[in-house]
Amino acid sequence: MNTDVVVIGGGPGGYVAAIRAAQLGLSTVCVEMDRTLGGTCVNVGCIPSKALLDSSHHFEFMGHDAKTHGIALADLKIDVATMLKRKDDVVGQNTKGLEFLFRKNKITWAKGRGTLKSGNVVDVAGSDGTTTSYQAKHVIIATGSVPVELPFLKFDEQRILSNVGALIISAVPKHLIVIGGGVIGLELGSVWRRLGAKVTVVELLPAILPGMDDDIVREADRVFRKQGLDIRTGTKVTGGGRTGDGVFVTTARASGSTATTCSLRSGGSRRSPGSMPRRSASPSAHAARSSSTPSSGRTCLTSSRSGTVFPGRCSPTRLRRKASSRLK
Repeated sequence: MNTDVVVIGGGPGGYVAAIRAAQLGLSTVCVEMDRTLGGTCVNVGCIPSKALLDSSHHFEFMGHDAKTHGIALADLKIDVATMLKRKDDVVGQNTKGLEFLFRKNKITWAKGRGTLKSGNVVDVAGSDGTTTSYQAKHVIIATGSVPVELPFLKFDEQRILSNVGALIISAVPKHLIVIGGGVIGLELGSVWRRLGAKVTVVELLPAILPGMDDDIVREADRVFRKQGLDIRTGTKVTGGGRTGDGVFVTTARASGSTATTCSLRSGGSRRSPGSMPRRSASPSAHAARSSSTPSSGRTCLTSSRSGTVFPGRCSPTRLRRKASSRLK
């Protein structure tokens, strides 16, 4: 099947490129293997974390600040299940909106795993076992990233969680350890801290939010510490694992001293392997969680700092224009 543009990956890099290409009059195919469009950001990253941040902000306000407005609540409770359902509804609204934009702009959504071959041929293997080939004039690769595991903290999505697991914790953990002081780890750490969890953030570098403006980092560090996050910068995770219903993590300060803490993992991300488009499990955050009942319970969250989008090998110059403001 011949087409002008094939975009491999339906995340923020891919769907924006696909929509803009179609708006410019190019026949466009977008390959995405997940059930929904939007990538990590919309499905298991920015959007759901912001939804939970909004909900937890309301809870924190009612519990700590409402009284200054003359509002008093005698029995403030958290309904985590309802909170998570609202988060899912917000995500659903966004993914359905993207599907509408694809239909409006006559973009073909090739559902399956894409493999780029020589001559700008993209094979798409569907879940039903069929394979469809697209011959494209231009190919844009926007496959995103997948989480990086520590060898001693493999994700089990029960206690040691990726960002996917961290977004569906069914009860407020007693202690959440976030390994890595990047954006998603801090966002999810902030969510569960507001809801009552103890949160420890371990960051190898001298400051959180690596790569951000220094003034922003200093202010963010102050705000997060005031919120109650235990932030430990200049600290390396040297070991860890499951222990009963919890997780343990060992750390070493830059000075060489060692300490044992609750488990925390927020490592990073690497480019999505081989021919695979961006995967929904490519988090920028990984978490290890404990139940809310045992006193020894620990939750570990791993947070990566950023996703990865690869430039197209032959994308037209006009696709480089800023497109987000024109996706209507």
